[in-house]
Amino acid sequence: MSRVNLFLLIAALCASVISAAVPRAFIAEALSEPVLEDAQMSTHDAVFKMLSVADSAADTAFLEITSELELQCHQRKLRASWVASFGGFPEQTPLQSRVTGVVQREGYRIEKVIFESQPGLFVTALLFLPDASESCKPPYPGILISCGHSTDGKSLADYQRGAVQGALDGFAVLIFDPIDQGERLQLPGKHPPICTGGHNITGVSAMLLGWNTARFRIWDGMRALDYMQSRREIDPGRLGVMGNSGGGTLSSYIMALDDRIGSVRARPPVTSPPGAR
Repeated sequence: MSRVNLFLLIAALCASVISAAVPRAFIAEALSEPVLEDAQMSTHDAVFKMLSVADSAADTAFLEITSELELQCHQRKLRASWVASFGGFPEQTPLQSRVTGVVQREGYRIEKVIFESQPGLFVTALLFLPDASESCKPPYPGILISCGHSTDGKSLADYQRGAVQGALDGFAVLIFDPIDQGERLQLPGKHPPICTGGHNITGVSAMLLGWNTARFRIWDGMRALDYMQSRREIDPGRLGVMGNSGGGTLSSYIMALDDRIGSVRARPPVTSPPGAR
């Protein structure tokens, strides 16, 4: 029995038990109710209850799926609803990428990279590339590393350790700075708020303008994948993503919204101007 068929069998058995206790009308109503729309200044417990009801309804709806086609339709609806919740994605514009420096290490090299995820919004990154050999030849499979909450962003030794290990094992690894971390400080002042403090202020400011910082952060990661696909040393059809803490959360978002992760289907990258790497 295939994994898909086994999953569908388990889902059907679970659904038969749950559906008897949970009316379908309740599920549809809970899923369609805008979460937090009427929360205003509600207590933490009230907000948590709203989220819990929506989460339980979503789980129950998932367990009622009985075919692969229904699963695919459900995934498409969830993705569309999710993307709409943070305002959709910006236009896919030229990356205007360039390499500003190279550091050679034993068995690999590090390229200092900068590209524009949106016009005028610069993303700083480090690309770790293995040295080519008889046993390790390009194009290499690629790994995107999303940083967790640290002031240093991509420069943190603990984060770079994974990139170094990946390069020594034959992977091309790109690690990039999130907003308000590393080289991407967003707020003015001699000592601006950074990391979680900067995220909170940037996030609230975006909300007041009707924006959502999730839109920018997820898009940075997806454009980082575009950059990796633009490099001839990297196999565009073999891409993965990893991260920890907030970087683990962002990795989950990217996996859910970008079919290039774990799939041989690859979106063609945006072509950079002549001369750009």
